[in-house]
Amino acid sequence: TARADSEAEADRMIAETEAVIRERVGEYVYGTGKDLLEDAFARLMEERGCTLAVSYTGPESDKFVSRIRQAVVTEILPDVRDLAARLGVESTDCGELVKLEAARLRESSGADVVIVVATNDDSTGITALTAQEERTRCYRFGGTNTEAPVWAVTWGLSMAWRLVGKFS
Repeated sequence: TARADSEAEADRMIAETEAVIRERVGEYVYGTGKDLLEDAFARLMEERGCTLAVSYTGPESDKFVSRIRQAVVTEILPDVRDLAARLGVESTDCGELVKLEAARLRESSGADVVIVVATNDDSTGITALTAQEERTRCYRFGGTNTEAPVWAVTWGLSMAWRLVGKFS
């Protein structure tokens, strides 16, 4: 936002500020205006010729699936206990489960990029994985009455954006 005597002057002020921001943190900028992260991510994946597999465990899976449209494999489970059973482990720790699920999904799908999100009543785990690198985060909040699924997808896309951005 800029305040000036004319629209042209305000646009110039905004452009100057944008140039400084892009110089400092350009690798984190995926778009401007009404660009959505999921659309920018889909374009980046297409430009790099990458395939994507995703897995979501938790409530409100429609919020997850609607934002990640280009996945060649999408797996949904309702509860972390189901994910633990799939992986053959007893732990229901979301941080541990997303790492294991990401490795399993990458191997089974052959996708270049994997995003895994698992959320339960008290935590949310997120992993983005490529053959070269893994990024995992675990947050100590979750639950069915929160925006954890929406927020987790944003973080998962952001983490994967950084990994795919490293592809040549």
